[in-house]
Amino acid sequence: MRRLSRRNTLNLVKELDAFPKVPESYVKTSAFGGTVTLIVFILMALLTISEFFVYQDSWMKYEYEVDTDFTSQLKIKIDITVAMKCTRVGADVLDLSGSVIASKELKYDPVSFEPSPQKKMWYQNDYASDSQSACRIHGQIYVSKVAGNFHITLGKPIENIRGHAHFVPLIKNEVVPTKLHTSGVSVNMHQFSVTEQERVVNKEKGSHGVTGIFIKYKLSPLMD
Repeated sequence: MRRLSRRNTLNLVKELDAFPKVPESYVKTSAFGGTVTLIVFILMALLTISEFFVYQDSWMKYEYEVDTDFTSQLKIKIDITVAMKCTRVGADVLDLSGSVIASKELKYDPVSFEPSPQKKMWYQNDYASDSQSACRIHGQIYVSKVAGNFHITLGKPIENIRGHAHFVPLIKNEVVPTKLHTSGVSVNMHQFSVTEQERVVNKEKGSHGVTGIFIKYKLSPLMD
């Protein structure tokens, strides 16, 4: 009986040898072919089931909580080239608490400012005569996690007993503290969106202001 049962099982496995490409009268089934076919069917079933669970599972999970870490600082990397000499511009940061991070934290390198092709043709003589008429302001600064603003203006900043001497922000950034968790790795980072606004200062038409680049940032109280 055991031999008969074993022989029936072997014949059943032989019949699983699928995908014949010639007439059955010329085909000889084998246990090896049936075993391979059975393994392929099992793998296909496992892949189908795993894909179904992957489809149901979410790769990204967002959680929001109040950011209670007030002691850490936010590192801001800056690399801006302006079409003015370094001796004529200044950059610094003023936050909501009144703290001023002076421009000594940044480096000022004289460079050549690359104008547009139209301006190259219009100012080709002036551009050729002064190859380092621009200033590259770069480096990194550490700011507290409160709202503040960064600006590059004409002239160096002046401090007095009333505070900082200038500034109206024009570019607003909303900064969201973010923690990214992956398999075995946790990274603190920040997300932000940028809006841009330009205004022409024309004193003849009653428009007043300080010429410069103004960036205002605001830290979100929620952590993503």
